[in-house]
Amino acid sequence: MAVSRTRATALGESAQALFCAISDYLGSSKADEMLDLRAYPTYQHFKQVYDSMFPMQTLQSTYNRYVNAPGVSFGDVEKYIGDDKSWYASSVQIAKAVIKEVSSIDSDFSKIKNSGWQDIVYVRGDRDVMQNIEALFKLAQKNEENLNRIPGGGRTVPLSDVNKWSPADIYFASDVAKRKIKETLREKSSSTSNMSYAILNALVSDLIDSGDLLPLSLKKQTKDVTVRKVNFDRKAELKYMSQYKFVKLKWEPYKTGLARAPARDITIFINSKDPRARIVMRHTTEGTGPGVFKGEAILGSEARGGSLSRGPFIAVLRTVDSGFASKLESQIKKNQQEFSDAKKLILHLKQKDRKMYDKLNSENSGVYMNPSFKMLADWLESNQKRSDAFVQQVYAYATSRTENSGKFVIAK
Repeated sequence: MAVSRTRATALGESAQALFCAISDYLGSSKADEMLDLRAYPTYQHFKQVYDSMFPMQTLQSTYNRYVNAPGVSFGDVEKYIGDDKSWYASSVQIAKAVIKEVSSIDSDFSKIKNSGWQDIVYVRGDRDVMQNIEALFKLAQKNEENLNRIPGGGRTVPLSDVNKWSPADIYFASDVAKRKIKETLREKSSSTSNMSYAILNALVSDLIDSGDLLPLSLKKQTKDVTVRKVNFDRKAELKYMSQYKFVKLKWEPYKTGLARAPARDITIFINSKDPRARIVMRHTTEGTGPGVFKGEAILGSEARGGSLSRGPFIAVLRTVDSGFASKLESQIKKNQQEFSDAKKLILHLKQKDRKMYDKLNSENSGVYMNPSFKMLADWLESNQKRSDAFVQQVYAYATSRTENSGKFVIAK
């Protein structure tokens, strides 16, 4: 039976936590020897050798003691990476790369490079680390939104969810980190809390500096792995983002009488040296209402940068051109309502002829949303400097690199 995308993500990330725990136990030099896909091309082969070499610290006992991933058992992980060689390969490659590079993230992480267990647990979706950090984020998010409502108050782009603050999939966390996170949440949970992104970022930064916490964002990678620090140096991030600019558009204006279905998206190419790097704004026909207008940053062959919905998209646009943002927002709402009205007229086909219903729904999406895409396209092509600023702001938001975002490490 095929697993859902959400479940597959949970299994893959839990497998990654397991192999990071294994590399911790082995230490840097032994991990380089054992985490070798040429020597152990399948999970079954690796397990047979590993468990025979370390009978007192088998893969299962490692997972049960040093990985905390609620809802995902060792048996679940084992079956998943046993069946899917690509996730096994990615878990091995990333764990080996992280153990090599961990001391360059901060010298206090050098302890992980030693063999034997350290005071570190590898978590995914746990209460003590990830759920408590998300609770702190929500407190900061609420206060930031309140500040934005005050005349003359903050005017930052609201972070819609915790992933726009930090997209970390798993954390390395010590008992010290768990305690300090819990203490901060207890302190900041009052109705008069002054919790902010700055306080949350300082907490995480201090824990990284002491080698007690490492937020790790995973991108499935079966080849060479790159480990990169994000948001550790604001100037470095701005320089990195400067490579992304408005290059050109790909979209097709709808004309009455065209035989083919009209386009439902607009593609913005953002790097002249890499045609794969792009931002795609699209309208989907989801649900029974007006559908969803959303964007996605795509940065390469195996890297989806992140997404943003209509609200954050307009908020980002407003930082560049407030007047146009309001006009485009009104146009999008108008077009989505027109699409919704058209959908009601064909609902009777949903049960009788689903194929025809989907076809008409798709065509209606392209027809009714076309004015919104045209308005955006005209604006982008009218001013290079302004469009460059827009691209970089969208990129920063979609990839969790805003001024309010926290530190994390990408392994991809």
